Amino acid sequence: MAEVSSQIEKLDKNNYQQWKLRIRNYLIGKNLWGIVTGTEKKPRMAGTVPTANETSAINAWNEKDKMVIFILSQNITNAMIGHIQDLDTSKEVWETLEKLYKSTTKARKIQLKSELNNIKKFPTMSVNDYVLKIKDVSDALSSIGSPVEDDDLVAFCLNGLTNGKHSSHLCMLEIICLTLIS
Repeated sequence: MAEVSSQIEKLDKNNYQQWKLRIRNYLIGKNLWGIVTGTEKKPRMAGTVPTANETSAINAWNEKDKMVIFILSQNITNAMIGHIQDLDTSKEVWETLEKLYKSTTKARKIQLKSELNNIKKFPTMSVNDYVLKIKDVSDALSSIGSPVEDDDLVAFCLNGLTNGKHSSHLCMLEIICLTLIS
């Protein structure tokens, strides 16, 4: 399973949406996603003493569940291990990470919107660097499920101009903004 660690960036406060997509697809590809969602339920015993088939099915399910826990634990930062180390199932691990990062995502969304609103083009900054800075923040918002409309991106570009340079940069900025966002 070392292969997954090299393919998926570890979960941190900035990449939950991308990480979730990649790890979910990885688990689907390994036929393990049903364990996480609960659609592949843990087999139950029909009586008080399990049959050989029941024991085999339970052991197979437990093995898959532990494999998912291993995969998830290998793909989060060390700082997150404490949040999941005492959980028993992969479903609990997934739901815990989701709760932690959904609330973080809301705070991150507010932070990024504020940052986008406060980006300014200073005289020492090239127009291209200025627009790329806006695009980086816009991309970060998109990555957490809050894309910025194209018209709004142009408005942010124009809003951040300083020293009355609005008219001299207007055409160039609109062209660059529209090129970068398309």
